[in-house]
Amino acid sequence: MTRDKILKDILCQNYTRSSENETKVQNMPYHLSINLEIVEFIYLVVSMILEVPNIQADPYDEGHKSISRKFRQLCSYYDAQAFNGQPENMRDMLYAASKDLGRGDWQKCWDWLTQIQIWQRIPNYEEVQAKLQIKVQEQALKCYLFTFKNAFTNMAFTHLENKFQLSRQQIQIIIYRLIYNQDIKASVEQSDNPFIIFQNDDVSNNKRIATQVIDKIQQFSKLNEKLLDAKIGSFGFQPEKEQVDSSKYRKKSQNRYKKQQNMQRRK
Repeated sequence: MTRDKILKDILCQNYTRSSENETKVQNMPYHLSINLEIVEFIYLVVSMILEVPNIQADPYDEGHKSISRKFRQLCSYYDAQAFNGQPENMRDMLYAASKDLGRGDWQKCWDWLTQIQIWQRIPNYEEVQAKLQIKVQEQALKCYLFTFKNAFTNMAFTHLENKFQLSRQQIQIIIYRLIYNQDIKASVEQSDNPFIIFQNDDVSNNKRIATQVIDKIQQFSKLNEKLLDAKIGSFGFQPEKEQVDSSKYRKKSQNRYKKQQNMQRRK
């Protein structure tokens, strides 16, 4: 994102005092340019809020549609590390915040976000933080339902209100939207103290992993058969076609033999 020359030209970050760029410098002074760290920070925060619930909706589906590839690459880089130390820079804190958000712990996620020092460079950052906190609470509620939907049979709305500090109306809107979009299989029991009833008929994680392993084994076996077919020649590859071809060849040879015998008898 920051290595793109066109983006740097638009943000007026690569201007020098050379004679070629004097007109550009006069059009956009350096003190009016946008800091690239702020652009990257806003991009990663928005990607975290959108992508983490998308991952928690179906974490074992490799073909699931991704919203931000760069944020997934960042998370996969940190996940591949043998050991991750205490967060020090902006990306480390955003990764730690995304892990807490995936578990539904919005308070720890918000603590990591407020520790980032780039907030002081954003004008009216207190208003931005107030709006962002509500979004973090709502997305944490979605991640909590996605993560623990198979661990509970029902869940009261009062528990969710106390845990995420949201109003009853906000919680109802989020839950009804998830049920309508078939993100979770559940129903809502309307009473004085309403609660959500989960229908735990989803496939367990062990079964999903087992099916993935079986699919990969089948792919490897097909590749081995193709390699042996290329080296040896028709080693167990497409046996039905080979049987059909051999039967046709036998019929042709039998017909030729009968014709030859008939010709000899006539003579």
